[in-house]
Amino acid sequence: MGARAHSSNARQMGWLSFCHHARERSAARVRDYGRVFARRASLTMPKAFPQKSKGYHPFAELIGLDFSRVEQGTSQCVLSVKAELLNPQRVLHGAVLYAMADTGMGGALYSVLDDDELCATLEIKMMYFQPMRSGELVCDTKILRRSKHFAMLESTITQNQQQAAQATGTFAIWQTNARTE
Repeated sequence: MGARAHSSNARQMGWLSFCHHARERSAARVRDYGRVFARRASLTMPKAFPQKSKGYHPFAELIGLDFSRVEQGTSQCVLSVKAELLNPQRVLHGAVLYAMADTGMGGALYSVLDDDELCATLEIKMMYFQPMRSGELVCDTKILRRSKHFAMLESTITQNQQQAAQATGTFAIWQTNARTE
């Protein structure tokens, strides 16, 4: 539907009605996304979240990311900077910091999901404050807001109590008992 059609619909239906229908369409997209994801999911995390990701998160294992704490709506993960994770300028690749934030957000949200719920990243905004070359990084994550279908989270990545990066993210939440056809 083009911009003109949306504009025309907004005038005909009234702005509030248009917003209500947009919200319904958004929720339907999340349900559809959940059905597709549930069909494709091959790993199921245990409800007792492991302190180490071994066997549950192959990508985290690949980059050396471990959870040091996962509690009700919060998480903390740590990573030691290795030569394999540096970019051509010899600083930690930004994607590693992004992966820390994304994984930390998933862990924090996972800690409050019901047994029949799953989640997935919809979007993350990342801000990088200083280059990292060595040492250990700590990512602290907390849930800012949660509704039935969405959650907003915040991750702060530090090294020696100095902030290296900040991220905010939105995650989709859906029930696994939804029809998967």
